[in-house]
Amino acid sequence: MTVKIFCVLAMIAGITSVTLGCGKKAENADYSVDAQEGQVTVKTKQGTATFSTEQKGNAPSDFPKDFQIYKGAGIVGSIDTPDGTMLTLSTKDAPQKVVEFYKKAMPKKGWTEEGVTAFGAQTVLSYSKGERNASVMVAAAEGATQVILTHAKD
Repeated sequence: MTVKIFCVLAMIAGITSVTLGCGKKAENADYSVDAQEGQVTVKTKQGTATFSTEQKGNAPSDFPKDFQIYKGAGIVGSIDTPDGTMLTLSTKDAPQKVVEFYKKAMPKKGWTEEGVTAFGAQTVLSYSKGERNASVMVAAAEGATQVILTHAKD
């Protein structure tokens, strides 16, 4: 139940940010629903958001190659705008295992850890690389671990 609530909240936040464009009014939004695949896609001039209930989603084609997607995690949502990209992942692995993975993987790809914030069942890792910024949020959920990857484009 918690996983579903978390995913719904992430979807609402994502759709809101894409359709409103961070305070800009979205016009001519194109929505599509694929019930068989369990996907909803929203396209506007500000960007595209895709959400999958079946963990079959894909990363946007321009998702940075130096920002590793956790192996074995299902992609349940993605948002791609001119300002940045967000991926929502789900895995059965323990949150601490995911945190430790990113603490090792990001520096190997040239990212500098800027901070770690832990509160309750959530941990947020912040990184920079040149003028770029990224974050990894890891949250324990009922029976799964949710991971939200954000990348601010130059």
